[in-house]
Amino acid sequence: MDSFVECLNYAKQTENRVQEANAYQNIATLYLLQKEYKKSAENLDRAANLYRELGDDDGVLTTLFNFANILKEEGKFDQARKHYQTVLGYREREGNKAVIAYVNINLSQMLVEEERCAEAVISLEKTLILLKELQFNSDIAIVLNDLGLCESKLGHTQKAINYFQQALEIGEEHSLLMYNSNIYKNLSQLYQDEGDYKNALKFYDKSITTVEEQNSLDLSLIHISEPTRQAEI
Repeated sequence: MDSFVECLNYAKQTENRVQEANAYQNIATLYLLQKEYKKSAENLDRAANLYRELGDDDGVLTTLFNFANILKEEGKFDQARKHYQTVLGYREREGNKAVIAYVNINLSQMLVEEERCAEAVISLEKTLILLKELQFNSDIAIVLNDLGLCESKLGHTQKAINYFQQALEIGEEHSLLMYNSNIYKNLSQLYQDEGDYKNALKFYDKSITTVEEQNSLDLSLIHISEPTRQAEI
């Protein structure tokens, strides 16, 4: 945050309005991660106004995507869906597959939250095909996990297990500890619901062990600063 604020101040001093807008956008993203939705929206407004003045349609679309993210996090799914669909329409015309995939992930996740599982499965399966083409492994694991949750709620136990297992294969191969813990938890709950307490306990124990591994890793990296990979929207 300090670096982005410093960038913002320098951009204002040098009258670099593009970088000023970009700084507001990045500050908004940080506030979103901190669940400071009002502050996030305020900075997105500043960014969007600058992008409009500059005639930067790509920048405006990026702010619209992030506004949709705020609405999604606030549980305002209908409003978020409207913004996502606007972004999706433009990006589909451009053929920007990465953003198309990210928008569809968010649209699918809202359906999961709304327990519209049959619709979510259709959307997730379509998104999965695109993610595999792009080889976005961590996102593939997320979508497979969501598919497992939906199939579980639809009563399709074996399908759910298959999706969870596929997600785990990717998670374990790429050491996605945070994702693995959630998948283990979901498998544990599924087996518990099926009365298979042996497997339920096995995967519950794995979820606890994975959380401990992640916590240990976080502690060992306290003094290491590494840039976060973000999607180009």
